[in-house]
Amino acid sequence: MSKTVCEWEGEPARIVWSFELKENNILKITAVYYEDEFDKNNTKTLIKTEYPYDDFLLMVLIEIDALIKRNGFIGYREKWYDFDFPLTTFLKLKKYIVQKQNYPIQEVQGTFDTEIKSNLKYDLELLLLEINKPS
Repeated sequence: MSKTVCEWEGEPARIVWSFELKENNILKITAVYYEDEFDKNNTKTLIKTEYPYDDFLLMVLIEIDALIKRNGFIGYREKWYDFDFPLTTFLKLKKYIVQKQNYPIQEVQGTFDTEIKSNLKYDLELLLLEINKPS
């Protein structure tokens, strides 16, 4: 089993997300709302569910894909206060979800040492690939 937690901070509220990967690739998801981050007694559970891991990743990927295509890289950076879009992680996730494969990385001998690279044409094709929502 694998567990992780992340927080969405507000002022003064926050939401704490907990993810636990269980047997058979089932993801347990919990989201707890804290009206005030310093008052742990005043909480509300917003989400408490279990979902197939790959199905969850697909839904996240569909929304992120739409977000970046709607805003573009520069628009994303402007909207999210100078934070760059995590393109590398996004493309690796998209490759996994769409084709159930690791991202193709090549090691080639450069002038002085081994260089690690991907194919820019493939990177862009994958970026622009449309993802179909499940019916």
